[in-house]
Formats: sequence, C-alpha cells, structure tokens
Amino acid sequence: MFKKIALVLGLLGSVLMFTGCTTANTTRDDKMLDVSRVEKFVAKGTTNLSEVRELIGTPGITGKTIDGKDFVGFAVVGKQSGGEEAGKFAASVLTFGIVDDDESRYTQKNVFFVLDDNKTVQDIKYDGYVYLSQKNFTGFVSLCQRRLSDEELRSTTNYSKDYIINSWKKYVTEVKPADVVAVAQKEKTTIDKLDYDDVEYPDFGFPAYLQISAHNLFGDYTNEELNSVSGRQDKDGSKKALLGL
Repeated sequence: MFKKIALVLGLLGSVLMFTGCTTANTTRDDKMLDVSRVEKFVAKGTTNLSEVRELIGTPGITGKTIDGKDFVGFAVVGKQSGGEEAGKFAASVLTFGIVDDDESRYTQKNVFFVLDDNKTVQDIKYDGYVYLSQKNFTGFVSLCQRRLSDEELRSTTNYSKDYIINSWKKYVTEVKPADVVAVAQKEKTTIDKLDYDDVEYPDFGFPAYLQISAHNLFGDYTNEELNSVSGRQDKDGSKKALLGL
C-alpha cells in the first residue's frame, strides 16, 4: 500500500527516557545466545553481581522494583544490515550503520538478574524483540516489531528478514492487536491484507528495548540508570567465551 501508517505507542512513549548512550553487551551477525545457557553458569542464591559482570559485561540498565528489589539487565543484539545475501555487518547498534540498503533486521535478547541486598542473584528473567529498522525521510522507523516468544528466546537463530516479516503477519492476524486493527480500518482493508511495511512503529533502538523489557517483566520500577553501576569495570565480560559470546 502506498500510504504508510505510524503507530503511536502511548504507554511506551510515556515511560521511555532517552538519556545518554549505551552499547549492547554483544552485537553479532552469527548465532544468537540461547538465554537458558546463562543458567549453566549463574546459580540463584550463589552467584554474585561481580561474577555476572565477568560473564556478560557491563549492565545496560539497572533499577529497583516497586517492592524494593534491585535488578540489572544486559542485551545481546543480532544485527544484519542490507540485503540478506550480502551478509554484511555493522557493529554499532546505536548508529545503525546501514551498509548498502535502507533496512536492517534485529534480534535483541535481554537478560535480567534480580539481586538481594548482598548483590547475589535471586532470580533470572528473559525478554526480547525482533524488528526491522528502516530509514525514511524523517529518520528511522521500526517495522514488524514483535516480542519474542519463550521458544525464540531459547533459540540460537539470528532471525532472517523473511522470518521476522512472516512471524509478524502471523502474530497480528491471530492476535488482532487494536492498533493494527485501526490501521487496517483506516486503509479500508483487513489485517491479513496489510503489507509488512504498512504499519510503522517508533524506532526505539538500544537501550530503549531494555527499558521496554524491564517494564514487561517488572511493571513500574524506580532508580533507573543506563550503562550504570559505576560504568565499566576491568573484569567486565572477561568470561564471555563461556556463553559463546
């Protein structure tokens, strides 16, 4: 369809503050992290925050739940720029270094650790998103934005453009989210007739998907800091190889 419709996600727009810059713990164009692998190296009630940082890196986000529990979050981001056949890769998530196309695909998996007063891990939670990032005349927008399923979080696949598009079409057709229904009605068509680029979402980018995931998992929270805990420490990420990162 010729006219593209931008969705205004009021809730997300009201809770996200874009202050400062952060980098993903890992940006990759090959196999992704199966998040359950983290549990092979992080034991609830035993592993402390320093050991988690050695395993994954500097936290991308920290905060405190409404019931007073501290948490830290990390991101593993899969990116592919340009055409699928080109296999070209740009390392920066924030600058969106588009190589030879105006569209990139992303898989972002976010891992959160809930800590006790001694900075020992009490719980582990996972969340994530797939989406396409596209440059247009006004900047960047997201297409086919969708929250990852539990099965997808535990997959090592860095999802292809076709998969992201087709899985989004399946999701919106089955779930019929109100915002996409509104787009279809405005275009005088049905959801299943929408093209993948007829619906545009705000392009949050990293670290905002970490913030969105934090709200998904914890609801409202306080004391948010990005790239926090006094910044990078010497041993951060020194054991990433254990996770295959």
